[in-house]
Amino acid sequence: MVAGHDCLISTRLGLFAGRREGVKRLLWGYFFGVARHEDAIYLFEACDDPAGSSDMGRILRFHLHDGRLSDFVVLAEGLHNQCHQIAVIDDLLCVVDTARQSIVRLRLDGGLHDIRQPIEVGPRPGGGGAYRHINSIAEVGERIALMLHNGPVLPEEPSELAWLDRDFNLLSRQPLPGRHCHDILPLPDGSIWHCGSFAGEIIDANGARIKISERMTRGLIAVPGGFIVGASLFGPRSDRDILSGSIIYLDRSFRRLVEAPCPGAPTDLLALCRSSPMV
Repeated sequence: MVAGHDCLISTRLGLFAGRREGVKRLLWGYFFGVARHEDAIYLFEACDDPAGSSDMGRILRFHLHDGRLSDFVVLAEGLHNQCHQIAVIDDLLCVVDTARQSIVRLRLDGGLHDIRQPIEVGPRPGGGGAYRHINSIAEVGERIALMLHNGPVLPEEPSELAWLDRDFNLLSRQPLPGRHCHDILPLPDGSIWHCGSFAGEIIDANGARIKISERMTRGLIAVPGGFIVGASLFGPRSDRDILSGSIIYLDRSFRRLVEAPCPGAPTDLLALCRSSPMV
């Protein structure tokens, strides 16, 4: 049962439901991106060591009825196990294939639509084609935004937003005031917030930086009355499936309210409120 909970929490130790009083495990597995579209919830599962490289990733689809998860199906298989966030944009399920710096677009029945690669890849003089570790995707008005983590190969570069048109062509790249960033959260006032993960912050592109935790921040959602942000212990990629974390509730001014421990380190969050909260 997830009735009375505020969010779903993807982690390498399973899928959890979260509320202020604590979290509970719903599924075991290596989970990353989670998204909702109409009556369906989509969840990326690695099905193999996320620190390695294989094509054992898959998309699960299920529904939420009367506070219970039901109607589970394996929608798509054969994805790279290092995929990160997912989102439904223009009735296509967009999967961020982080290792291949691509966006795999699936039909909602799971069939392949196409693979888009809006960022130059492969080393070239000047480093313009270096590895960017794309990890997040969001629809922002008429444009699409991708988060370029820009690490660990380029640890001194700030993270960036890559702005795309609806055909996934690159329009521009925007440096952010943070490093190793995750998440893209547009708000009704026009601001766009992110997790400045390296410093345990949340940030926006205009330079605002708010310290949230001594841990790495990852996973950021709006809920009625405020926000929830994930926080994680940080360690080598090979050890991250044993690291713990928490979810931190913030009010509308981003002030900490309460922190609920989670056995797994959050990789993505999904608000269970069906409406778009006006925070």
